Amino acid sequence: MNIFENIRHPTKYLRIIYIFGTLFLGIVYYQRNKGYSVDDSFITYRYAYHLKEGFGLVFNVGERYYGTTAAGYAVILAMLSGVCDLIFQRGRPPAVQSVSVALSALSLAMIAVCLPYVFETGKSASRWLVSSIFAIYLFVGFPFNEVAGHETYTFLAVAFLATVLASNAQAAIAGCTLAIAATFRPDTVLFAPILVFLDWAKSRLGWRNYLTSRNFWRFSTGFLAVIVPWLVYLWVHFGQPTPGTMDAKKAQVALGYWPLYNPLNLFKYVIDTPGAAALSVIGMGLLACIWMAARTRVLSTLLHDRGLFIAIAWLLFGFGSASAYFSFNVTFWRWYGIPVLFSLGVASFVGWRVILDQFTIASKRLAQEKGLADFLRAAPIVVIALLALGASGKFVQWSRSKNINEHIYAYSEIADYLRRVEPDGAVIQMFEPGSFGFRLGPKFTIIDELGLITPGVAKALLRGDSDYAMRTYKPKYLVCSWKGSYSECSKQLINEQYELVGEFNVDFWKPLIGTGARLYQKIQNGMPPKNRTLVRAVSLGDKWGKVDRIAATSEWFIHPGETTDTVLEVQCQSDCSGNYWAHIADLPKEAPHETGNVIVKIVDSRNTVLFQNEVRQGTPMDRVFLRTDSSVVIVYVNNNGSPAYDWLVFGVELPGEK
Repeated sequence: MNIFENIRHPTKYLRIIYIFGTLFLGIVYYQRNKGYSVDDSFITYRYAYHLKEGFGLVFNVGERYYGTTAAGYAVILAMLSGVCDLIFQRGRPPAVQSVSVALSALSLAMIAVCLPYVFETGKSASRWLVSSIFAIYLFVGFPFNEVAGHETYTFLAVAFLATVLASNAQAAIAGCTLAIAATFRPDTVLFAPILVFLDWAKSRLGWRNYLTSRNFWRFSTGFLAVIVPWLVYLWVHFGQPTPGTMDAKKAQVALGYWPLYNPLNLFKYVIDTPGAAALSVIGMGLLACIWMAARTRVLSTLLHDRGLFIAIAWLLFGFGSASAYFSFNVTFWRWYGIPVLFSLGVASFVGWRVILDQFTIASKRLAQEKGLADFLRAAPIVVIALLALGASGKFVQWSRSKNINEHIYAYSEIADYLRRVEPDGAVIQMFEPGSFGFRLGPKFTIIDELGLITPGVAKALLRGDSDYAMRTYKPKYLVCSWKGSYSECSKQLINEQYELVGEFNVDFWKPLIGTGARLYQKIQNGMPPKNRTLVRAVSLGDKWGKVDRIAATSEWFIHPGETTDTVLEVQCQSDCSGNYWAHIADLPKEAPHETGNVIVKIVDSRNTVLFQNEVRQGTPMDRVFLRTDSSVVIVYVNNNGSPAYDWLVFGVELPGEK
């Protein structure tokens, strides 16, 4: 008896297992990536947040500029985030970023669910096995984790669904679905002529007859019904139907600091990114696709195969998309390479279906040789299963790890500081506006030195005018973390018109640039601003450690750790000579009636002890003038064995400060 006969019939159960397995992978993917995004994604998140909060689809409130390639995706994020706010109104609503990561997980799940339909109708269990292996890679593979929360995966999923629908003669729905994908990423529009061409070739009609056919008009109507209103909206809202980001990409090329989108860099990405096992699977599948195309020769016959229709559509898109970027002469970012890699993966998946089909046909011809027939049918499954087994360790590692991008917190201290000292907002110029702008909130206007989200800057850079942003927008603050020829941080102007506030996020930036990210404030009326302090937590004590500024005062609410000190760093403009004081705060309602004491020790940058005393409840540390020539002092707060409810109010006032 054929060993495969027993697994040909329970396809209903295999379908259920496959769907639940996909759901499980999606949940693990979300848990692994929910705190992860790339800085570029936060540009779209800020557009979405402002739309949700009623400020409109804008990056800076009151400034309508088309500075994202994912405006439609931002609209979807705003809608979903608004729904989540309503559902979780009694608790903490999910952030826009978390909703976007969930959408990435859902998008990969959508692709996985569509994979079995690339096969022709059949009951063989092999299609579920091959679909499962490719679906697992969708969630586990590095290319599909490196930009979690980005619009890339959602646009790929919706475009893939459109090609599946088009291959199954669902023209109107396919056109509508493709137009939705085009609002997420404009280059998806390339699929429209590709699908029309393939449908024409499949129909065997002349162009004149095809253009009057029902299928063409259904697809066109579905596509135009979505894309035309969308383009009208973009024109009315932004004053242009295409994003202005292309100018910024060209400006990046002109400045010469970033790699180019060229055949060599794209080839390196495609070869280096998937991993050896995945690259082997992709290569064998592609060879099978090419062999089938060469064998069939007649394009119309080839396109009647649902899977090959989809494979050819994606290969044409991958080639066309890459060629377009080559001609645009723009910089290369890794999420530009993912669609090309995905198009190869789709064709490879179809190729493995071809391999299975051919081995099945061969086994039927040798039906009388049971052992050989079974071997022929099982061989391709065994090969791909062994390759997948070789990557099983990676799956375990993936499921147990968290995806973290420290870069999205690289400006957190600057953002928190500015929100404290500028409660009404300010204009800030910097290099990376994504996560920084998102953390600051709607009151702040961010000027992007590269012009990605700021009108006119990129065009000015292309003209050689690197002073345009400063001259036009007159920022109150500059954030310096990168010194390019275009940046104000590289010019003498920064020393003449701005003064240093302090260095921030030193732990992240010092290994990269030798210092922390520097914040500069504009000198008002030719006079330097009043002396001020910058207090940041160097190390929070274990379990209970905390540091919070008290409103806009020069006092901080501090809690030491249970067994370790909370350590603060006070940075000053010149020296840190000034008045220092501390007292135990009023006990919160949940605190016990009695409380212990807190020890405060203050040292300078040479570790010389300037002050050390025990602060008791009801007996505050009076203002003490400490004299030092150090521009940094470090404050240690120890709980001295007291209970967990000892809150210390610590204050500092330098000469000239209010």
